[in-house]
Amino acid sequence: MCYYTSVMKHSFYTGSYGKAGENSILYCQIDPAQNIIKAASVCATADHPSFILKHPNGNIIYAVRELTSEGGLNVFKISPEGLILIKTLPTMGKDPCYLSLSEDLRFLLVINYTGGSFSLFRLDGEGIPAELTATVRHEGSGPGKDRQEAAHPHCGKFIGDRLYITDLGMDCMFCYQLDPVCGSLAEIYRLHFPAGSGPRHICKPSSDNILYVNGELSSQVFKVQLLKNTAKITACAGTLPDGFKGENITAAIRLDEDEKFLFVSNRGDDSIAMFRIGENGALMLTSVCKTGGRWPRDFDIFGDIIIIANQNSNSITSLKIDHDTGIIKPAPLFYEAVQPTCIMKEI
Repeated sequence: MCYYTSVMKHSFYTGSYGKAGENSILYCQIDPAQNIIKAASVCATADHPSFILKHPNGNIIYAVRELTSEGGLNVFKISPEGLILIKTLPTMGKDPCYLSLSEDLRFLLVINYTGGSFSLFRLDGEGIPAELTATVRHEGSGPGKDRQEAAHPHCGKFIGDRLYITDLGMDCMFCYQLDPVCGSLAEIYRLHFPAGSGPRHICKPSSDNILYVNGELSSQVFKVQLLKNTAKITACAGTLPDGFKGENITAAIRLDEDEKFLFVSNRGDDSIAMFRIGENGALMLTSVCKTGGRWPRDFDIFGDIIIIANQNSNSITSLKIDHDTGIIKPAPLFYEAVQPTCIMKEI
């Protein structure tokens, strides 16, 4: 693998908690030769587009409208002038926080954090939502009084014709069977996580029946083994440095391009944890590094550079990865942005 070099440039989009009329979705470029991140354009001034997703056809971007009053989904067409809003529709829930496409690109999933539901939309040939095919609502709670008073689905991952949903409020991961014809969903099983762990996001290597899930409330990463009609947790590791004291919750989880390292963001410690992936998917914490901002909600990896959205410091910062030693260190790339919450690579 040839990692990021000083002459390579990459680009990405950012989602945020920006309000309507603010520069809430940006298109940015990384220029390591000049040690800068620059906003090539303001794509949209949407309201609270906290999570965005680009269709692989390169023409469509989906953005949630994360509002408690009524959640919404904005569909944009990419143009040289920015993003053109072509469709807006309700998500059948409140505070939508995550989007995912089925592997065959026929369905779009929208997770509604508040109210405990998620919705599935059939897409037309251009990737535009054409029909609501399913809405599922979870019922349950967990031991945490503040964050687990009710069901709170947070992430969805399609693997073939199965859909895996983490529910932070219920300490569960649900497995659903997707009917590719009618777009319905039927529960197959649910995996229970340790009480109070709050499973948040799912990350899957390209091979093996393994998932990695970060416990938002427990600051852990869980290795999950997928079996035929069930799953089991086979290992877990903490995301915080030795001696940490205070409150912390995790946010994003990602693999590097070679899938030799796993990364998780800590909100509270305001850091990124780096794990080496060993035999059979085992995890070993090798480095924890401050992001240079506050409340790192999301990040993505560009070779040996991590680009981080620090929500509470209105900043996009960077870290440098040493893939030989398993160490991450501060890097100079920096950009000011309104409450950034999502980093999405340009496909």
